[in-house]
Amino acid sequence: MIDPIRYLYENYSFEKSQIRELITGLRYLAVLLKNGEIGVCATLSNDFDLSLDDFDKPNLNDFRHRILLNAYYNAIFNTEKNDYKYGDITEIIDFKNIKDLVMIGYFRPVVEKFQKAGINVHIFDLKNKEVTVPMEFQKNYLKKCDAAIVTATTFYNNTFLDITENCSGDIYILGPSTIMHPYIFEFSNVKYLFGSLFERNDNRVLDIIGQDLGTRHFLKLGKKVFLNQE
Repeated sequence: MIDPIRYLYENYSFEKSQIRELITGLRYLAVLLKNGEIGVCATLSNDFDLSLDDFDKPNLNDFRHRILLNAYYNAIFNTEKNDYKYGDITEIIDFKNIKDLVMIGYFRPVVEKFQKAGINVHIFDLKNKEVTVPMEFQKNYLKKCDAAIVTATTFYNNTFLDITENCSGDIYILGPSTIMHPYIFEFSNVKYLFGSLFERNDNRVLDIIGQDLGTRHFLKLGKKVFLNQE
């Protein structure tokens, strides 16, 4: 198995000529294709000094290139023509019946719902150390968990393979960075992909991202969609 970004690049290539606009913000990067489709990818506040002029040949070892590719494939595959189901992860999965739950990446709205429902979750996130378990314990927790909610940013930061290889439970990929492509289900533990779908040419999404704002500001303009392993 190879990581999703490399797989998509090797099988679908990258056509810079399809991109009409590249929008970079402190929290997200967005790609607007010439057909109007929008794709996004979280940058996790990384410095993103990159333009399309720098991108004639993608370097899959450069996280900035992988972020752009993630957003590009997000725009290519997260479209209305696909047969998605609609709903939020907390509406679709009955987490009360999951005994040992891990979360890779801090999803504040989900955690707040868990707290209200009395659901315990072990969280790993480099940016929110005050509410998480130290990262050195992540592998041990994954090996014994019943399920794991995993941020889609693991696609671009090269941690996806390590997580899937070490996780003993079902995996739910979550976040607007999620690329809704069936290849990801070839990783046997991945059961659901929870992503986002935006209206074509919705400049409001692009403006919000360009203003350095994050998920809670632009996600309400899209639809929460998911695919599950049959």
